[in-house]
Amino acid sequence: MADLLLTWFPNSTATGTSTFDVNWHAQTFYVPHNTTLKTVKVYIKRFGSPSGDFIVSIRATSGGLPTGGDLASVSVSASSISTNTQWVSFSFNLELSANTTYAIVVRCPNGDASNCISWWGYSSNLYPAGQRCNSADSGSSWSTTTTDLSFAVIGTISTDTANLKEEKEHTLSEPPSLSIYGTNYKAGLYFKTSSEYSLTKIRVPLTRIGTISGNITANVYEADANHKPTGSSLGSSSVACSSIAGYNYVIQYTTFEFSTPIDLQGNKEYCIVLNCGGDASNYVKIWSSYSSVFSYFGIVCTTNGGSTWSVFDTQDPTFLAWGIAKTPPPTNLSCLPTTYKTSVQVKAQYKANGSEEATYVRIQIASDSTFSNVIEDTTQIEIDPLSPDEYYTRIIDWFPSSEGTYYFRVAFWNSDNYTTSPNWTSDYFVVSYPVVSSLDHTSENEVFEFTADIQDYYSATPIVTLVIDSRTYVMELTGRSGNQPYLYTYRKQLELERGTYNYHLEIGNVWTTQIEDDRVLAVHYTLKGTPEISIYSGNQKINAWNISLTEQALPDFSELTFMTDRYLDVFQVSVRVRTNTVKYYTFEIDRCDKTDEGYSVSATERAKNDLRNVVSFSTQATSSINLLRSLLKTYKIKGYELPEVVYLQAFENEEISNILNRLLILNNALGYAKNGVLYLYDLTSSDYKFRVSRDDAGVEFTSEPHAVINKVREYYLKKFYPVPASAFTDYDASNWTGTVSDEQMTATGLTSPNGYSHILEGGGTISRSCSFSFTDFDTMLFNWCPDTATSIEIRLETDASNYRKYVRSFAGEKGSGFVLTSSNPSDEVYKTITFSASKKIHYVDVSISNTCEYKIVLFLNGNTVADTGYMTITGSKRIYFQNIDCDTIKLYFTKFYPVGTGYGVECYKLEIEEYKQEYVRTGTEERIVWHNKYEGSIQAPVSHVGTNGVVYHTISLGSVPPLSENQKYRFEQGYCYVRYIDGATGQETQYHGSISAYVENGTLYATLTVVFPYTGTMQARVYYYFDYYKVQTVSTGEYVWVYSLYTWQQTYNLWDSASIPFSQFSTVGSPTSQVNSIKFIASGNYYLDNIYFLKANPVPQYVEAENTESMLKGVRFQERKTDGWSSKESALAFALALVNVFGTPPKSYSKEVSLKTDVEIGDLVLCDDDILPVYKIHYDFDGGYKRIFMGRSISNTLEFMKETSRKIEALQKTIF
Repeated sequence: MADLLLTWFPNSTATGTSTFDVNWHAQTFYVPHNTTLKTVKVYIKRFGSPSGDFIVSIRATSGGLPTGGDLASVSVSASSISTNTQWVSFSFNLELSANTTYAIVVRCPNGDASNCISWWGYSSNLYPAGQRCNSADSGSSWSTTTTDLSFAVIGTISTDTANLKEEKEHTLSEPPSLSIYGTNYKAGLYFKTSSEYSLTKIRVPLTRIGTISGNITANVYEADANHKPTGSSLGSSSVACSSIAGYNYVIQYTTFEFSTPIDLQGNKEYCIVLNCGGDASNYVKIWSSYSSVFSYFGIVCTTNGGSTWSVFDTQDPTFLAWGIAKTPPPTNLSCLPTTYKTSVQVKAQYKANGSEEATYVRIQIASDSTFSNVIEDTTQIEIDPLSPDEYYTRIIDWFPSSEGTYYFRVAFWNSDNYTTSPNWTSDYFVVSYPVVSSLDHTSENEVFEFTADIQDYYSATPIVTLVIDSRTYVMELTGRSGNQPYLYTYRKQLELERGTYNYHLEIGNVWTTQIEDDRVLAVHYTLKGTPEISIYSGNQKINAWNISLTEQALPDFSELTFMTDRYLDVFQVSVRVRTNTVKYYTFEIDRCDKTDEGYSVSATERAKNDLRNVVSFSTQATSSINLLRSLLKTYKIKGYELPEVVYLQAFENEEISNILNRLLILNNALGYAKNGVLYLYDLTSSDYKFRVSRDDAGVEFTSEPHAVINKVREYYLKKFYPVPASAFTDYDASNWTGTVSDEQMTATGLTSPNGYSHILEGGGTISRSCSFSFTDFDTMLFNWCPDTATSIEIRLETDASNYRKYVRSFAGEKGSGFVLTSSNPSDEVYKTITFSASKKIHYVDVSISNTCEYKIVLFLNGNTVADTGYMTITGSKRIYFQNIDCDTIKLYFTKFYPVGTGYGVECYKLEIEEYKQEYVRTGTEERIVWHNKYEGSIQAPVSHVGTNGVVYHTISLGSVPPLSENQKYRFEQGYCYVRYIDGATGQETQYHGSISAYVENGTLYATLTVVFPYTGTMQARVYYYFDYYKVQTVSTGEYVWVYSLYTWQQTYNLWDSASIPFSQFSTVGSPTSQVNSIKFIASGNYYLDNIYFLKANPVPQYVEAENTESMLKGVRFQERKTDGWSSKESALAFALALVNVFGTPPKSYSKEVSLKTDVEIGDLVLCDDDILPVYKIHYDFDGGYKRIFMGRSISNTLEFMKETSRKIEALQKTIF
């Protein structure tokens, strides 16, 4: 159960009282319940630097004054208290008795008048259940005052959890209240039931003011669509007004019991309305919060007896409800007619008289051979260049209204020969539906098993889905028999809640065929020629072997490694891959290293550097497609549209590849970049090209048997102001007062996180009017970059005298970079980096904020040793050199872009990697720095143990040198012995023992231990010898050649992203919750970007996704689970966006297939009973095969999403 606010007094800085030395202070308070005290809050600040502890304790009272010793106490360091007035919490675990007055006692024993802790409150006695008390003798005696101090008491009270149906209790914080009295002033709450039950009891937070005769009554009503009570009372319960605690600021959690249980429906809203006698001076209060904590829950009130009602859906009270569960009726199932889904797979061979490639295709489907009634038209589709005699395949989702004969035609062309009457090639096919020969179900203990027999004349296996109301379940194929027609048997077992359901079958994968049996629409073919891969530098083919090519879906990138016989001094290579088709790639070389067999080359697909080159992107994106176009500036986007929009504030300080990954996840898409085109695939499609059976021994399958996350539970939107982009900085200077303008950056820093045009330049004090409630948000976020300012003060003002403020010192980065400017964009300017000694340069990596031309020139002793020539750079570019010796690097720039009031280039990162020798540690060894031998003899007493004599004696051997860092003492070659002469025989025997040595306070001690057979009394002479060393541990290693970044000195300010909780703002004057203006104050100039406010503790909203075996078809909308969503569609939109991430088993399959197999990234493959996308393909041209990897590669990012969800300011989720 939640910790509850029991009594409090609001915060105020009207008066403060300081505790130090013997000066103690206290505030008495009243508790109405038997309570376990959990937390005490006091409103305090620190003056000066008091030492020791600040102590808060609880004491009993007598005659309104503290008495006796501490019942419990908590201590903190006095220095930990802030110098700003704020609430500070102290944890207790103390039982308090009902209807009893206690005292909060504070003291700071080690302070003085200048170094103390001050407790603040009101200058008058407004808390009726207690008062402030003072002691000038460390609590021995107390006196009262006519003032009160600000405090809060929080604890738990006993709660019966049996049959508890609604639990909406939380810790109120300085709560607002509504008055209840007479026939007109009524108040209460509305709530939505979590299930169907009969209501027996409720508990609500109340306080009585003054004297009221009679009872207070709780009536239960149904609520309308606006959360207001409607209709007649369903039942009522009353308690005596006199039984409610009669002190303001003291809450009694009052229980109403219904003698006749009230039947409540599940997932339905109801209102509890309270009314009683009294007047404006004698009334009952119901307490609530300043914010919404639970969904479909809030306050209702009326001032005219119920003629009209006001609803406060952002002010939650606390509320418990108990009830008796109702038993639903038995399950009743009704079968509906079967539905069908089909698709057409068109595969056509491109023919041409010459070698001209096709770049466009168009496909039409019609119900007649003349195509006068076209029912499906792809219109013009741009495709990868298609060579003559190559095949083009496309799956078209299409839902024919009936079985029968249909016609299709295909036309190819390129941009040079397109006409309005293309050269069509046509054919026809027949649609024939499978027949459901039987559909039945059995049940046991609410577990139902559905079975279906399907007859089909064609060999492709139908996909059969069981649809129960709006939920869908893929049925499992358990058998196949017969031959034209084939008989397929399917089954599905699942558990249903009691109720009434409609169900039917939906049959997909209805393959289409032509009339003649020897001609099929999807013609398999054999590739002419041998599969091969060729690598080119320009037009010259590279002699390459041990080639490994791996295609991967974004955000991973395709990788290429190979061996060659010469060093590649180029930056990129082109690759032609011929398998079932011909594909072209561009790879940028990462490394080219010499080995014993030749040169080893590793390269990454160009998309990786294209992503890295992006510096900023626009906040004005209205869709994910627009955002992708901004992220991948040079890429064309083909395929699936991504409708889901995510505000860019969600990706602050986020890697661009993570942004791309997030966009794909939210849109249920898979992306694949190839040769300047970003292909997008819809993962919700039910079509597939390639099939893998679990019985096939070549399939590798990995999955935990029960590792299925069945539900998406509890995720929510966060509230923003303003939305979507910051209206405070977007061309907004005209709405600000002070020295402010819509300026671009000057030479002091770099482009803002949202580009040039969405920032403000301010100087000194600037302000802007606004209008929002301080209680609607709890965090302020903004970006700023100093010009000449080093700190900035932020004020959120009710008016000029009453505001909350926070001072932010610059917390951004200092980076290595530079800015070059010129008045003419065609000038040539350069930056020189000079080394004190020559270096072997491996690469130079330059990152700029826009586009220009540049070149890199390397010098040694004044002579040019390398010159790249001018090239275009957008974002980042890395140039590799062959470890060339140089002592000077010059970076030349021209064709500038706007910078400040002129032109230039902003280089925000310059990396120089050198090839140099470094000492590498290979191990450690000990070296002797001091050594001494110790030998001699002593007389030592002998004790007896049985028939033996024992010498155990410690001797001091003088001082030894002290230890320094990495030094220690070492003992070696020690022994001792006793020479014993037998009195009867005169024979001498030596008995050897052991030595242990240690150093204590700079003195060496040795303990001698010898055991020998002797029973008399004697002093034995013990001889000893050992070596003692002081050794130094030193590292050993060798010099090796390594790659290392060279650090050069050039610093400037980058941006500082500030996220400031409202709790860190200090209060000046008495501001209300209304914010009417925002003000920035600094000494000097500064830049501002993206000012907005965030609700960091939103209310959980629920959408449930069940039975995710059927992917997105398995999302079910339930009225009782969508509290807070504006519509069913908005709830489903988020469920659909996340179910692939959180509702899919972590399955993965892989299989080796022929290089000629027609399967590509993005194709959907049937793996057991699930359809999974191909997200990676590894080519092995030496072995003649390729390995395809199927699975929910996106759902494998589950852990990543959980770890980084705090960064998604627009969306949070918790997984159960």
